[in-house]
Amino acid sequence: MAVSPGYSQVEKAKEYHPNGQVKYKGKYIKCTTHENKYPYITNYEKRKFGKWIYYYPSGVVAEIKNYTKKVRRCDIAIFKEGEWKYFNEDGVLYRTEQYNNDTLIYSEIEIFEHKSLIGKIILSKQSGDTLFYISKDGRGNLIPNPSFDQYFFKPVSVINKGKNQIEELIPYWHSPDMATPDYYHQYRGVAGIPEHFETEPEEKETNGYIGLLLYRGRKRAPQGSLLSHEDKEPEYLNDYKESIQSKLVQRLKKGKHYCFQAKIALSQNAGYHIDRFEVLFTENAVRYSYEQSPGIPTLSFSNLEISPKLWMPICKAFTASGNEAYITLGRFSSLDELSVNPLVPEKHSELDINRSAYYLLDDLELFEVASLEACGCRSNEGELKMVADNAFEETNLEKVIEGKRYILNSIRFDLDKSVIKNSFIPELERLLSYLENNPSAHILILGHTDNAGTEFYNQELSSERAEKVREWLINNGIEETRIDHKGLGDKFPLLENTSEASRIINRRVEFEIVTVDD
Repeated sequence: MAVSPGYSQVEKAKEYHPNGQVKYKGKYIKCTTHENKYPYITNYEKRKFGKWIYYYPSGVVAEIKNYTKKVRRCDIAIFKEGEWKYFNEDGVLYRTEQYNNDTLIYSEIEIFEHKSLIGKIILSKQSGDTLFYISKDGRGNLIPNPSFDQYFFKPVSVINKGKNQIEELIPYWHSPDMATPDYYHQYRGVAGIPEHFETEPEEKETNGYIGLLLYRGRKRAPQGSLLSHEDKEPEYLNDYKESIQSKLVQRLKKGKHYCFQAKIALSQNAGYHIDRFEVLFTENAVRYSYEQSPGIPTLSFSNLEISPKLWMPICKAFTASGNEAYITLGRFSSLDELSVNPLVPEKHSELDINRSAYYLLDDLELFEVASLEACGCRSNEGELKMVADNAFEETNLEKVIEGKRYILNSIRFDLDKSVIKNSFIPELERLLSYLENNPSAHILILGHTDNAGTEFYNQELSSERAEKVREWLINNGIEETRIDHKGLGDKFPLLENTSEASRIINRRVEFEIVTVDD
């Protein structure tokens, strides 16, 4: 393409936010260009120069960017020049860069942990990077910045648009697939995304965590979903997913045993739940497209026990092949290998969260152990289940509410069965304890099935399951008059019956406090 120096026109630019406030203002030179192959075709190009100022909808300055100051001809090169400044919505300057001839010549990146300045990285032609410590706990955690508490720039509120690479936000971590994982902290957030928890847990007030989109697509939406009416048939978009990667504090040793632990949560605004989260350890850093897989995962967590609004632990031990120096976390399995279940999002998100399986990640740990058993993982932490936010086992007994339904989460019946198994007893005993301590409470037990049988059969089976629970409580001392039961068949599934895992979750029993006598 050739630039025509003969025609140029300097014009002012100004655009407004929907509320009438200025969005940005500056100057540009309007130039004509011609394709070398098609000289008879004329293109028009607007090229920024001088000072450009960007504003938040409140009118506060967001960014100041400077380019070559005086440009009157289109054959003059335009570069980034001088200071570039970035402000938060309160008008606080949190980042400054210095450019000369389009080259970044100085940038001071401060690194904070909570509110404390712990180091700086100086980027300039005169100085190399300033190094700072990698904190380790008493067990020798081999993952740097494992709780994502360290972040770049000042401890002031900064809301980005969800388009930043993770390496622009926190130290030690990067995006191996050029996707855009999100970072959340007391001082960091993403525009257009509502809270991921009904109320943010107190212990998370100053802690950072990562948001990973592990699946994005369209599938049949449940009743009441925020997904559009167009989503009536399964339709998968491109296999977009996000992952993060970091270099370990030291390489793993061949034949040694290691324990990996983390906390993971499903955003209450997610539109899907999937059954896979994976971890890959490699000798070298891996780079790949988000539609590709970086390799066979070292650790795979399937049928994840994930509850919107709750942090859940995951844990696995493994033996190192030797020389592994990088950890990559995400979902590497193909769409064909996934179980995908729609959910009803709590709130509308301007980004893709309502159409996605959006997971939150925190508190990573990797340390050497004497044996695989020494990791201390519970047996179910590799094969975990979906937990509803109204699970009885997660409910404070003093805060049980009349009229609310509670799921007896550990009671999952076998196909076509209504037998009370030994694994049900701990939760039944918890319900028994509640009824003993609240002698005025009356409950309704509700049985459910999956969709494997006919409507009539499922109705009978669900009623029988509720009756078995009622009988157990009566046999253990609760008066018959305090307990009613009802079968609901397959009318109210928690998840679509698209896999055995989801069918097991639907074969459940719930209860509701119907009256509490004064």
